[in-house]
Amino acid sequence: MALTYYGFPVLKPGDPRIVPLVYKGHVFPAGVAADVRDSFLYLIGLLDKRVEPIGLGPLGGDEWGYSYRENRNASNWSNHAAGRAIDFNATRHPNGVAIGRTFTTKQIVECRMIEAELDYTVAWGGNYKGVPDSMHWEQRKSAAEFNAAVARHRARYAPKPKEWDEVASEKEVALAVVKALGAAFSGQANTLIDAATAATVNRIIDALVDERVNLALRQQFSPDREVSNRVKNLLNEALNRKAA
Repeated sequence: MALTYYGFPVLKPGDPRIVPLVYKGHVFPAGVAADVRDSFLYLIGLLDKRVEPIGLGPLGGDEWGYSYRENRNASNWSNHAAGRAIDFNATRHPNGVAIGRTFTTKQIVECRMIEAELDYTVAWGGNYKGVPDSMHWEQRKSAAEFNAAVARHRARYAPKPKEWDEVASEKEVALAVVKALGAAFSGQANTLIDAATAATVNRIIDALVDERVNLALRQQFSPDREVSNRVKNLLNEALNRKAA
């Protein structure tokens, strides 16, 4: 079995292990390996947001994926032939052109940071010691390692919700609690809205005398939901007071 220079099996055209890859309507013909498609989509998202927007090519069709061929710069099989590589904004960054001619210093730094943040499970062609290929990004570790690095990155760099007391007034907090209760308790609506208008969470809590509403609150603000700590603590304290 033929292998690429990173040891991935070469896949012939039509192999079902190659699946389509589309990001924001931009197609990467003819896709990538199925077991890393989501990770490549995540990588493309990082490049789109942090390096340059996707689709800068003058003629369109600027994103490339699987290709059954050997490496253009060496006598071995390309990772494209295994569905383990993509070319991003390819016509803007031609093979063999010095990276400083098509990327700014800031963009080069971002590309290298993305490599490092993904624990070097991917490689950027702009860092090649021989012929530079700055359009090119390829998987260099196993699918399990690549996918795990992406999962760690998602967890590490995901936006963290701000506390209510940083971003909202008491009235906004109260209205959010009303909304969270939903239409199932429409019989309480007037009381709840009056309390919200008063702009105090405590007025809302005091208005919730119906045990069904108490139960709903316990379910709505269970630990597996992403809720402001401030609101959750106030509600828990009130419910514990009522239970005492």
